[in-house]
Amino acid sequence: MKLIFVSGFIFFTVILSSWTVLASSSFNVLDYGAAGNGETDDTEAFVKAWKDVCEAMDDIPTLQVPAAKIYLLNPITFEGPCKSEQVNFELKGTLMAPSKDAWPSDNDKWIQFVDIDGLTINGGGKMNGQGSLWWKGCEEHCDHPTALFFHNCNGLHLQNTEHIDSAKNHISINFCDDVTVSDIHINAPEDSPNTDGIDISRSTNVIIQNSFMLTGDDCIAINNGSSYITIKGVTCGPGHGISVGSLGEDGQFNSVENIYVSDSLLKRTQNGVRIKTWEEMGIKVRDVTYRGVNGTSADENVITFKCSQARCTNIILDHVDIQMSNPNDEPKVFCQNVIGKSKSVVPAVSCLSES
Repeated sequence: MKLIFVSGFIFFTVILSSWTVLASSSFNVLDYGAAGNGETDDTEAFVKAWKDVCEAMDDIPTLQVPAAKIYLLNPITFEGPCKSEQVNFELKGTLMAPSKDAWPSDNDKWIQFVDIDGLTINGGGKMNGQGSLWWKGCEEHCDHPTALFFHNCNGLHLQNTEHIDSAKNHISINFCDDVTVSDIHINAPEDSPNTDGIDISRSTNVIIQNSFMLTGDDCIAINNGSSYITIKGVTCGPGHGISVGSLGEDGQFNSVENIYVSDSLLKRTQNGVRIKTWEEMGIKVRDVTYRGVNGTSADENVITFKCSQARCTNIILDHVDIQMSNPNDEPKVFCQNVIGKSKSVVPAVSCLSES
């Protein structure tokens, strides 16, 4: 497992102008019977419009969702593969999930995009999961639906959208390669259960940048089978911070590699950046660098490395400075089965073993 947390360096170059979509092959959901009044079920209109988008081959086919309207959608799947190498979902209005009472019992996802290459979603619109109708009486691990789910969508761009009050995690990226998420805003109450911002699993070459995430759980969770994940310019909090895992449940082999976090702000989060594993004997964590990390902590346990007997190895702390938010409190550092080095670290991590 290779995990690198770095501040102040840019690892990927993204040319924003490449996201500009000039499409003359457009399909407006209003032309397919969508009411956009927040009360009428518009699911069928979206399904029909998407079918034509996916069949089109001229220019860049675009599904248009006009502004100043609220579109009530039941669980829906936008499925490919499409005939065009690129397709655009231009969301300017608001998509709204049905109430909990009206939710189909056999569906654990609200909006799905499946097997679509070259998909761009943008437009400044919103997705409202109406999660407050689900959270009452739930503390954790409740069987609630994910709001936005991408499966096997390569070359995906999600840009300039707002995601509000998902019943569970707001965005899931699964089995995808070459993904860029930029300039999005995720917002859910601090006490909302399981409302992760973005969950990533079995995906590669994912960039998340220039975005705001206010949630009741992890801002970003990176799970098994993911590699080359870059997080840059993200503001996170409240929430649980940025997490890798949990990994190794029931002794399973899990792997997460090449994770880069830089130039990001975590504020009012329960944790900063963390790696979570189950208490299994064979868990190994290695090659993790924390460089240029600065901030304050309300919790006295400022730095914790609690590793299994397989040990955490090559853990590097370089120019890390974490002060207590209350200057009268004494920060604590804990190490267990960890091998690494530290340089210019406050508080001093004298418990690191170098061999």
